[in-house]
Amino acid sequence: MKSKLKNILKKDITLMVFSDYSNTPKKFFLSRKLIVTGMVSVFLFITGISALSYHFYTENIQLKDISTAINESKTLTRDEMERQKKEIKVIANNIKAFSEDLNELKDFDKKIRIITALGGQNDSFFGKGGPEDRDFINMDELIERNDTGKALEYLSEDMQELRKVSSVQKNSFIEIDKYLRKQTSILASTPSIWPVKGWITSDFGYRISPFTGLRKMHEGIDVVAKLGTPVIAPASGVVTKSREEGGYGLVVEIKHGYGLVTRFGHNSKLLVKAGDKIRRGQVISKVGSTGRSTGSHLHYEVLLNGVPVNPMNYIIN
Repeated sequence: MKSKLKNILKKDITLMVFSDYSNTPKKFFLSRKLIVTGMVSVFLFITGISALSYHFYTENIQLKDISTAINESKTLTRDEMERQKKEIKVIANNIKAFSEDLNELKDFDKKIRIITALGGQNDSFFGKGGPEDRDFINMDELIERNDTGKALEYLSEDMQELRKVSSVQKNSFIEIDKYLRKQTSILASTPSIWPVKGWITSDFGYRISPFTGLRKMHEGIDVVAKLGTPVIAPASGVVTKSREEGGYGLVVEIKHGYGLVTRFGHNSKLLVKAGDKIRRGQVISKVGSTGRSTGSHLHYEVLLNGVPVNPMNYIIN
């Protein structure tokens, strides 16, 4: 899996977007730097917010301990009161810092969603809660006048609200991470490179058949190459067919996922079998002239949801 992902991210790539209303896909350029940076950043932020949440959890336990001690104690020494005041101030500052970190994460979340066109995140939790989003309260003043009960009440409310916000933000980053991983899978499954080196002698579309002299649909492209020239898989996938089949001669068919299938006809030798998992660039056969053929060449087809489409719409190198 690691080597597969490494091969996918070696070059800048183009994302093919398919429509139910058109056989011609739209191409969107995605740089290697963008995808790698996005995936790494999301991973780091998920890890970071998990660490912050754990730290936040320990602060909450400490706050509860202080509150319990105050409720159970009728009289406190001056030293004990000063110690508790300091602890409350530390927790208040930590809550404020945690709130600021979450605001930065929110801004980063929005940027990633704009770049990926993933859509807006639900802001129902953002913009409320936390010491900066309520009416300003001087925590130091509450503590100095020994109104620790009120101070603890506010801090407890802040913690509960921020816990909700951190949970929402973490789920948002997990969603973005899944989206980026799916894009790498789509890119790996798009037949975007030439299956063989040669020159095209017959394009996709209607032509005069060299065998009947009648106008007929040519459902692929013919690429002339020397006998035995290696044929490579233009995308990752699973071999569904590797056998001799009528006019195709020795044929290989690969299912790539997302409705895409590629077909390679007239081979002289088959180097894969049905069920094999194939990676982009792997040699699958050798050019030949088997089946209904007038000379050594590769007949190459791309099918989208079972319908033949022009392979040239996918080739980007």
